[in-house]
Amino acid sequence: MDWDACLVKFPSIKAAAPQTCDNCFSSACLPEKAPSHGEFCWVAGWGNKNEGFNLADSLQEVGVNLYNWEYCTTKSVYGSVINKESELCAGTTDEDGDGLIDGGKDACQGDSGGPLVCNDGGKATLYGVVSWGQGCARKGSPGVYVDVWGVRDWIRKTIDEN
Repeated sequence: MDWDACLVKFPSIKAAAPQTCDNCFSSACLPEKAPSHGEFCWVAGWGNKNEGFNLADSLQEVGVNLYNWEYCTTKSVYGSVINKESELCAGTTDEDGDGLIDGGKDACQGDSGGPLVCNDGGKATLYGVVSWGQGCARKGSPGVYVDVWGVRDWIRKTIDEN
């Protein structure tokens, strides 16, 4: 599951997402710095609202905190399965002090490929891409994301060459 990313080429951003509606969104920036542990971000998607087959009929979003590799591997059921260079975790911190990341906020099945966006100096910045996780918002099972910081050079090179 490492390096779980792809790029899709459109003739233009306007062709991909024409601004013909209220509350439309534009593209997000690539990060200029590595993600920071504890930073508050948002994940969005059209997948299930919870485990099972409860598909969303509108775009869903939830606020989550980013975790560094040490926090994610010691406070989750994943352990060292998380690749330090290509993946990052996000969810709800261990507020109850039981040693596991709390559940309740996460992406879900069907959200894969969706954005994990943070406010970086007033700019929407893409820090992650929904990749995988155990269930949806389970205790000890945070969402796992492609670390865009880890693939930014590949993204820039691929765009430049195409």
